[in-house]
Amino acid sequence: MKNRIHQIGSFAILVGAILMITLSSLRAQTYTWADNAQGQVYLACPDCDGGTNTCYYYYPSNSLWYQSAQTNSGCNGLGTVMVEPSNWDPAPPLGIYPGGPGAVGVDVVLGPPANTLLDEPVILTSLTIESNGGLAIFSAGGVTVSNLDIQGDGGIGNGGG
Repeated sequence: MKNRIHQIGSFAILVGAILMITLSSLRAQTYTWADNAQGQVYLACPDCDGGTNTCYYYYPSNSLWYQSAQTNSGCNGLGTVMVEPSNWDPAPPLGIYPGGPGAVGVDVVLGPPANTLLDEPVILTSLTIESNGGLAIFSAGGVTVSNLDIQGDGGIGNGGG
């Protein structure tokens, strides 16, 4: 009888642990606007033109929602370097942006500066636009969201197009 009670207790603990793991995995990943694509130098290759000149390579400069991390080879084809940063923190996997293919149903927080440009459709669980944060939606863009929270003077506008 004691063994049976012990087995039932152990089983209940196991079921509880599985339930906790399942529920914790249901929490959506949260991505925060980081605005990382600011045109900064990411690579300097000496003697890149066969002479004595150094070639400089720059990140794009934009505020695009879909700006995702991309890699390529470094100087002389050696190694791998980040050639485009993600505009999000944490950075999703290469080529992925929040709410797009591969990251549907996530939580997003847009803070200042108020310049996030969306021209792709995205699907989110929640979208929080903090004070001084903003979202400009172009005609090709759109947001499907379950929970929307606009704080202070944050806002959503038309990006044109």
